[in-house]
Amino acid sequence: LDLVAVASAYAGAKGAAFLTVAASGDGQRVRSILLGHGVKTVQVVGAVDPQLLDTLRAAGMAISQTAGRTAADVSLELAKQIGLSKGVVVASATDSRALPLAVNFATRRSQPLLLLQGGALTPAASLALGAGGSDNIVVVGGADQVPDAALAGLPAKRLNTADLAIASLTARS
Repeated sequence: LDLVAVASAYAGAKGAAFLTVAASGDGQRVRSILLGHGVKTVQVVGAVDPQLLDTLRAAGMAISQTAGRTAADVSLELAKQIGLSKGVVVASATDSRALPLAVNFATRRSQPLLLLQGGALTPAASLALGAGGSDNIVVVGGADQVPDAALAGLPAKRLNTADLAIASLTARS
């Protein structure tokens, strides 16, 4: 779920389509779908069957792949591609209540989604947020999932998910 969330938010921020595929499967079918929609560039998030990538390259598509040890690593790389200066949405990779809301919120705002693994920013993520120059960091989830200490010194606002109905309305506005 965490990589799907990151990929979905990335596609939303880029104004791109989002397609999930099995780790291995019918490359010709995926090729046909993408060609049918005029896709020329594919951003792959996570691990995919190398034969699928070869099939897409043979069809003339440019392929970029972002993979990492964790969803937090992948989310940081994609956030850097989008750019952090216009803002970023932060959530815990393990918060099943907040993650769908974080994807929705990031997509509606065309901002990257940065995931925390184990309730902490990696040193690279802390550095990127500090250097990104953003004063628009929105944390989705409670302090039990994204501790205040994880974002100490950063201009972060918290969108609390204690009441998801209210939080969903907040995300829509």
